[in-house]
Amino acid sequence: MRALRGAMKDAALQGKTVEEAAQAAIDVLYEECQDTIALGRLFVSRRLDQLPDENQRFVQELARSKGLRGLVSSTPVLSLLGTRGEQPGWNDRRRSQGHVGIPLLSDLVRELPMITDLLKALGIVLDKGDSRLVIGSPTGAIFSGMFHVPDARAATDEAGRKVIPAQDFVEHHGIRTVFGVGGLYLSVDSMLAMLVFCREGVEEGVVRQLVPFASSFAAMTSAMIVKGDVFRR
Repeated sequence: MRALRGAMKDAALQGKTVEEAAQAAIDVLYEECQDTIALGRLFVSRRLDQLPDENQRFVQELARSKGLRGLVSSTPVLSLLGTRGEQPGWNDRRRSQGHVGIPLLSDLVRELPMITDLLKALGIVLDKGDSRLVIGSPTGAIFSGMFHVPDARAATDEAGRKVIPAQDFVEHHGIRTVFGVGGLYLSVDSMLAMLVFCREGVEEGVVRQLVPFASSFAAMTSAMIVKGDVFRR
């Protein structure tokens, strides 16, 4: 696992934007583990007004379609930057049908058990105005953690809902374990999350070994975020 983390880090270092770094890291992860992984994705949150025009339109239409209120220029949006999987349409973020950007509005997050549990696992909460991501007890410049669903078909949240709501996707692609690593860029009020959907069982201890990659990726890309070098032009 250490060798895999190193290879992902080396690949990400070649990127000139966060998107390029994210795609390079996800490519390495998938190519090394494609017997197990069906889909891997890396998201980074940006304010709505910091997104490309087409992403802003997607998020605004999503909010309208769900009758969501409170979407403003400062709303953090979990934005897809890197993606790789067994389907051709999963290998370009611009071809994503439903995950271009997820506005982190409390009303929407409550409807998405996987995102709710992901934020909880990473210790990240939204402020009262849904305009900032915060963590209760920061332990350093970069916070990182993990998210692990050992049985994607059976896992439920406290309300009895499936943690992975897309059960048709789970069944069709034989998804068994879903996990993620990520954290918060404390200096730039942004978060990252790498989500991986696996056809085999993956133990929590294995996932934990990937947590340091989140810190490494954040450290490598913080300056890019500050400069606005996030999306590939």
